Amino acid sequence: MATLLILLSLLGYSSVSALPSHAHSCTVNFTGTNRLPFDFCNTSLDIATRVQDLLTHMSYQDKCAALDTGNPAIPSLGIPSMKGGESTHGVASGCGQALPNNTGCPTSFPTGAGLGATYNKQLWAKIGTIIGLEARALNNQGFPGNGSTQPPSDGPSGLYFLDPNINLCRDPRWGRCQEVPGEDVTLTAQYATNLISATQTPSQGVDGKNVYLQAAATAKHFSMYDMEGYIPRTNPLPPPKSGYCDTPGGCERWNFDMNPPDEDFTNYYLVPFKAAVTKAQVRSIMCSYNAAYGMPTCANDKVNNELVRGNWSWEGFYVSDCTALELMQDVKWDNCQPPYPSQGGSCKPDPFPGGHNYTHTVGDTVHAAMVQGGIDYNCGPLYKTNCYNSLQGGSITKDDVDKAAARVYTTHMMLGLFDPIDNQPLTKLGPEYVDSADGRGVALQAAEQSIVLLKNDNKLLPISKSAYDTKPIAFIGPHANSTTAMLGNYHGENHVVLANSPLTAAINMHHQDPDNYPEIVYSLGCQICDYPYGQNPGFPNMPCPIGKDGNTSGFADAVNVAKEAAIAVVFVGMDETSEAENYDRRTLGLPGKQDDLIKAVLAVQPNTVVVLIHGGGISSLVVCVVQAIINGNN
Repeated sequence: MATLLILLSLLGYSSVSALPSHAHSCTVNFTGTNRLPFDFCNTSLDIATRVQDLLTHMSYQDKCAALDTGNPAIPSLGIPSMKGGESTHGVASGCGQALPNNTGCPTSFPTGAGLGATYNKQLWAKIGTIIGLEARALNNQGFPGNGSTQPPSDGPSGLYFLDPNINLCRDPRWGRCQEVPGEDVTLTAQYATNLISATQTPSQGVDGKNVYLQAAATAKHFSMYDMEGYIPRTNPLPPPKSGYCDTPGGCERWNFDMNPPDEDFTNYYLVPFKAAVTKAQVRSIMCSYNAAYGMPTCANDKVNNELVRGNWSWEGFYVSDCTALELMQDVKWDNCQPPYPSQGGSCKPDPFPGGHNYTHTVGDTVHAAMVQGGIDYNCGPLYKTNCYNSLQGGSITKDDVDKAAARVYTTHMMLGLFDPIDNQPLTKLGPEYVDSADGRGVALQAAEQSIVLLKNDNKLLPISKSAYDTKPIAFIGPHANSTTAMLGNYHGENHVVLANSPLTAAINMHHQDPDNYPEIVYSLGCQICDYPYGQNPGFPNMPCPIGKDGNTSGFADAVNVAKEAAIAVVFVGMDETSEAENYDRRTLGLPGKQDDLIKAVLAVQPNTVVVLIHGGGISSLVVCVVQAIINGNN
């Protein structure tokens, strides 16, 4: 309790709100206060003993069902759900209860690339703490009241996260560079250590004995995952030669095979994950789509079990990336409907050419994942549809299922999901912990520190007040009035950002204090990409051609607006239509006609600042450039 209170006081929190005093779980149908008379409900026993007892009361059908990230509750045994969620740069959930001084929506911090640009370990720890606190406060809103016949839901958020992404951005064209702190291995290891440790902050129970994690984090994607593939692609994609991506259409993330020298694997790719395990005690690791040294990462016994569980002494559980397991067999089970093969039904999987072609039957695939790869938890349909029938068919054993279930339910126990809420200070956190003044302050600090001045050749910045005494400042470009794009990917609902673009914020500041903030004029100029949404070969709008066939009809207005202003600020960059998961860019240039827009504005207004808002790297030759990596709330 003391540890939690000290943490809360440091973050400026002064009170917690009360919740109904019902049992969290271990009661029939999750109601009442009389706990079930089983050892797994006995909080005086150690977690390992409780988990082993829990398994004796579960059927193997239930155990197999529990190995899916949907993780259904079992009310008859008081077993709660532990669904997976996202927290890449803030809790990715809907909003909870709003209060007069907050929106009830989770705080959105800068994306990983922006957080990396801060080079601030203490800041990463603050952000991790706030993510964990907001997850708890949102999760607590799912508790039913006394007398309810329903199990506790996750509220707007669960407590188990499939984040952070601690891969390395070796090529700035990678579609997921926005999620990670950078290409530097030491920086990424420190980022992982501080963010994960703080997210999982332990809290002592009222009884002075039991300790509960604030939330559970996942280090992903293990390992050597740093490409998505180019678009357009050939269909079907020819299997790549091992270690190369020179086949027609290029490699994709679910079939490329990494073969670096052993020294690079050990001293570069493994370093952030070793830090997450040995320094942050991360509860979960996600295996990746790709292969390494000719074997899918989700089936690699030598790395996953011998190295991580053996040499590194890790006691957490592995989760697969979504659909990564079935792609070892070049099939997908996504369209299967109940009853599944595990439930006595039947289903024929859809072919998925271009996977690893590593296994050839569903039983072999389940064995390769659960036994060979040690994958305990499946994001995707393989275990849900085929775990129990693979057990019946002899591809896996009861001991294999028990080991996986024990690792998963150990984290349930560590989160306090089987313990009375009266013993857990974390279950008392109310809606005042979401979108709090402290959270907004840390988000602002992170956004400010993430911004980088790349060029200032004409000494235009900082802008002096005298520069706009008689003329307005022009905001021009596709990101000048952006809202959702400022949240990046894997973001939660956020009413603050949706109501405040750079343009509207600047206009509001001028209206509130016209003596100190300039008048703003605006012109769109052009879109980031001119393809009608969804009509390009890729998803959702990729690739966006650079400098070809773009719509320049807005240039004339932009030029006129810039010409009449004291200073032009051109907001350009990328969004989810031009850089994203499942898509790598071919170039570093600005997509669409944005470069031409900058040139047109510069031709009439030498006092021009270009603000690049993006995730991955962009090249620019402009004289005054500010890099504002997707920065969340601010």
